[in-house]
Amino acid sequence: MRQIWHQGVLGLDFTTLSEADALRVLEMRNDARVARFMYASHITKEAHFSFIESLRGSSASIYWLFKKDRFCLGVGSLSRISIAHKHAYIGIYANPFLSADDKQSIYELVKNERVRNAADFVADSIEASEKSQQKISIGALILDALESYARDSLALHALYLEVIDTNAHARRFYERHGYVMSGVLKDFMQQHLQHTPARDMAESSALESHAKKSHAKKSRAQDSRALDSGEAEYLAEKSHATESTAQESSPQDSAPRFCDVSVYGKILASEKVAQDTDTKDSGLQTTQISQIAPVTQTTQTARTTNHAPTTQTPKSAPRISQADFDTNAMPRIAPTRQSLIIAELSANHNQSLNLAKRSIRAAHLAGADFVKLQTYTPECLTIDSHKPYFRIDSGTLWDGQTLYDLYKQAYTPFEWHAELFAYARAVGVGLFSSPFSPKALELLERLACPMYKIASFEITDTPFIELVASTQKPIVISTGIATHAQIMDALEACDKAGNSDVTLLLCTSSYPAPLELANIASMQSLARYGTKFGLSDHTQGDICAILASVLGASMIEKHFIIKRSLGGVDSAFSMEAREFAQMVQRIKDAHTALGSPEPSKDEAVRASQARFARSLFVCEDIAKGEILDAKNIRAIRPNDGLPPKLLPEILGKRATHDLQRGEPLRNGDFE
Repeated sequence: MRQIWHQGVLGLDFTTLSEADALRVLEMRNDARVARFMYASHITKEAHFSFIESLRGSSASIYWLFKKDRFCLGVGSLSRISIAHKHAYIGIYANPFLSADDKQSIYELVKNERVRNAADFVADSIEASEKSQQKISIGALILDALESYARDSLALHALYLEVIDTNAHARRFYERHGYVMSGVLKDFMQQHLQHTPARDMAESSALESHAKKSHAKKSRAQDSRALDSGEAEYLAEKSHATESTAQESSPQDSAPRFCDVSVYGKILASEKVAQDTDTKDSGLQTTQISQIAPVTQTTQTARTTNHAPTTQTPKSAPRISQADFDTNAMPRIAPTRQSLIIAELSANHNQSLNLAKRSIRAAHLAGADFVKLQTYTPECLTIDSHKPYFRIDSGTLWDGQTLYDLYKQAYTPFEWHAELFAYARAVGVGLFSSPFSPKALELLERLACPMYKIASFEITDTPFIELVASTQKPIVISTGIATHAQIMDALEACDKAGNSDVTLLLCTSSYPAPLELANIASMQSLARYGTKFGLSDHTQGDICAILASVLGASMIEKHFIIKRSLGGVDSAFSMEAREFAQMVQRIKDAHTALGSPEPSKDEAVRASQARFARSLFVCEDIAKGEILDAKNIRAIRPNDGLPPKLLPEILGKRATHDLQRGEPLRNGDFE
């Protein structure tokens, strides 16, 4: 059980709640003073209990009902938890039914237990309350407990949250407690979200029916059907997961359902602790929170300043030099976490914005952690020319076309990007891109793209790599065509920009790539460069992805399409949604089977299995004084007698009493 006990405040995991407490949560959630700050204004009892059931066994989301003595304080949650990147999203709403007398009683309890000595911001809250008719901030008690659990139990470095801009009380509350706005999502209007899960949930009875069937086996079958069409409704749990924080606000405040949403963040560790931590693995930069966004961020928000990236960033020491490059180093096969799974959309939108959005939702349902775009125009990659230089004739799927014509079919229009980022945010899946020009990078920076990928054929453009790295976002570099020297040059460009958060991907730049060229065993050698490593997989099927995952890949990328029958320039080597979901499950199964390098069996399992080992049994009736021999004493199953290794010493001895056939031989039966 994941209960919280912090400074006298008890947090009860939703999955352990009694029916009465679960109904109390639903009553608070649907009260107008809370619901008006949610993306869905009302949820049904069936959807609520289905959501609670969906939390069982989840490592990505935990919800608690907080209590203090006999008082119910409210609800707090940690969602989109990333242990790998050490951050999560936080959500709180206080119990709107607490009276002034209730709050005064809670205040007295807290005061008597000297909670003010436990956490600075709680003490400040109490002090402020004493000056304001001795009213305590209920939200501060919940927030303190959540931050403590995130920091001490999950070892997280940062927390993020979304606040609807009209919720002025929540903004002031979080700002008082150290949260800083890291971005603003503009143009988040209802007309852009006509097919979003939140709207469907509020308006569609079909979703409610789906929510009733969200138990594991049933939902798996539904998701399988949904993946084929890309038209699946979002799971009912998003009625909770997309909640914006609500505090004790007056009910007359106006709040549109769809409006600007701000993302706030807070570093939990001190600056020194953060610097001493392996920030490369956590994905967090030890800078001001207003300058960073979570690496696995699923709320792609626009930055408050519309700045173009610049290379004027502090330089760091080179990660590795040619002289230091270790040609013999090879990491152990002992991955500690599952790989981040990337669905590469590429050209599989077929120039349809609606299909692009359907694909994002289908990829999320299939288990992708991120969907990746490619941000370019044909003009930024090549020129429109029919000269032989520009014609493709190297045995590819696209032979006979010019480069310009191919890219014109494949590119993702710039004007789609804001809507796609907003849509991915609403669905709850990460979205990032490969920029191919400074203009593309500038667009993606405005949309707060959380990380960037450098495509294989761009690895030689080191000035542009340095420009991308200067954003201080995580950088993923495919090495499909790269030599050792070119990889070193690319890493040097990142070092010049002061960016050490780099992942190198093994890649075979053939479409599709034959298995004999995959050479997955070489992937681990990328660790010699002092970076994380992974796989950009162009082979057909999932065998290479599974192998890469158990060999320690931190990231696996596969081209994704809802159905290959949709066609398109990349469809032939893209993985269908159903296949993608199977791959994700097989990767999870592989990690489950892989386990730990240290053998360790559950003692109960060991004892049960040992029951069927051999031991010494009496196999013929033996009279007192009779000699024990190989016929009347044998090593057989089960394991209830003496160990078989004693048989040579026992043979030839005499029975001390009558022994019956089928009885285990024990000490004292012979002399």
